[in-house]
Amino acid sequence: MKASSVLILVGILSSAAFAQEQKFDNSKLLPLVGEWQGTAAFHDTPQKASSIKGAKMLNDRWIKLDLKLELPEAGPVEATALLNSDADGNIEAHFFASFDNGALVGKGKIDGKKLTIEARPMNGEDGIVFVFDMSNPDELKLTCTETTEEHPQVLSGTYKRKK
Repeated sequence: MKASSVLILVGILSSAAFAQEQKFDNSKLLPLVGEWQGTAAFHDTPQKASSIKGAKMLNDRWIKLDLKLELPEAGPVEATALLNSDADGNIEAHFFASFDNGALVGKGKIDGKKLTIEARPMNGEDGIVFVFDMSNPDELKLTCTETTEEHPQVLSGTYKRKK
């Protein structure tokens, strides 16, 4: 019993030490934090009211984005993105949507005020390229494009920071 307790403790301490070695710096993602109101279009549907709420979470190691959108044929859609960054602007991302049981996992890069992430489902099928334009501190533009050869745009939205 003591031996297994010691092994568990060593495992926990090793995990904590490993986590401390991994450097994160979400400062380049902070422009996403806040409440955003705007409109978005899904595929060829008309622009509809949409919102994004960005918040720090899990001891500030992750930025969580919650998107809400009403689609004419599908009704309300919710999506969540979990993002984190290192000091060089390399991004790790996880995306979840109310219309899909699977998650998308991706990597990306912040270049200036533009965040680009390519994310794919765990089965390796075609994915989505997410582009966040953060060049205006009070406006956020989001486009999502499929990674197929045709590159059809899936979603485009423009949001104003809620004051």
